Amino acid sequence: MAPEPQWTSPDPPEPHPLDAVRQQAARTTPAHVRAQLNDLSAQQTALAAGGSWSAAAEATFRQVIGMERKAGLEMRVALGEKGQQYLRSTRNLGDMPLPELQTEYAQTRQVTLALLDELLATPGVRAWTLGEEVLPEIYIVALHQRLTRLGEALAQEQLKS
Repeated sequence: MAPEPQWTSPDPPEPHPLDAVRQQAARTTPAHVRAQLNDLSAQQTALAAGGSWSAAAEATFRQVIGMERKAGLEMRVALGEKGQQYLRSTRNLGDMPLPELQTEYAQTRQVTLALLDELLATPGVRAWTLGEEVLPEIYIVALHQRLTRLGEALAQEQLKS
């Protein structure tokens, strides 16, 4: 007689990345996260403006600015016509040398924060992040996490003296 087959349950599904964001959003307020973003932005903008950089810094600046612009696009789409006032013309990032990229980084951050403020002040708006449309109080937490990671990537390219 053949042994009876053993049935095992499949591994539990991986949690969705937004689960942790939602939990964090439930423990804080958008105003608190927005204040943290002011501090984070001041630190990251100061980092980007100074120091000596590795040979890969230009490529990293381009990637970081591009990812931050993607966040801006998410917010502009959510805001519709209101978001279009935040469009700005710039040169191609690939054509910018390091000093221009440093300036563009700071200007991009100003636009990101202005868009975020508009998003937070607009009733009924939702923005896409991590594959889902979410309320601003969840979006701001996800944005804070994203900008933190982008700043860390940039910091790795700064040479320590």
